[in-house]
Amino acid sequence: MKHELKIEFKDTKTLLPFIESCYGNGVLIDKTKKMTFDKTSHIYSLCKGLSNLAVRIWNDEIIDGTMRFIIDEETENIYLYPCSIIYEMDNNKYSFII
Repeated sequence: MKHELKIEFKDTKTLLPFIESCYGNGVLIDKTKKMTFDKTSHIYSLCKGLSNLAVRIWNDEIIDGTMRFIIDEETENIYLYPCSIIYEMDNNKYSFII
């Protein structure tokens, strides 16, 4: 994609268990899981009005590069569904390839 939103996500305590629950053996195993953000979150305000578009999340502690998500907007919440399919572990960080 030529135009994608890129957001820093510093909440490692939320992101790490989410990644571990969605991925197994380097592959996305559950694409129905989602991260939920309400109106008080900065992610909500950045993604509002961008339903069905891709967003890249980066976190320097656990991700080497970025992780891709699809934005789903509802009235009260923004949901981010993972769409990076494969990762490799490099220096104890996730490196998402596809």
